[in-house]
Amino acid sequence: MEQGANTNPELAAVIRAVPPAALRANYTAFLDEPGVHAQLAGSSVPMLMYAGTADVWHDPMRQFAEHTGTPFLSLPDADHLAGWHRAHDMLPEIQRFLDAEPG
Repeated sequence: MEQGANTNPELAAVIRAVPPAALRANYTAFLDEPGVHAQLAGSSVPMLMYAGTADVWHDPMRQFAEHTGTPFLSLPDADHLAGWHRAHDMLPEIQRFLDAEPG
């Protein structure tokens, strides 16, 4: 959370003003959120998923990908924010995925 606040100065004060217990409660609430798993799993659109190995969502995304047969890539040593900032590291794999898809 602190790392995210430091990368966006406009939001830093807002994030720091939120009590840590409230942030944990929000995170916990969303862990049980059903999300869009069924819709994604039933989609006919080809998907490729990736997450950083230090991202809290890495393992849930990987498990979803394994369950649905969706290709999944791990970005070493990247947390959630670094996953966005290092998306360029995934470009060769993304290009291979796109080249393999018909159309």
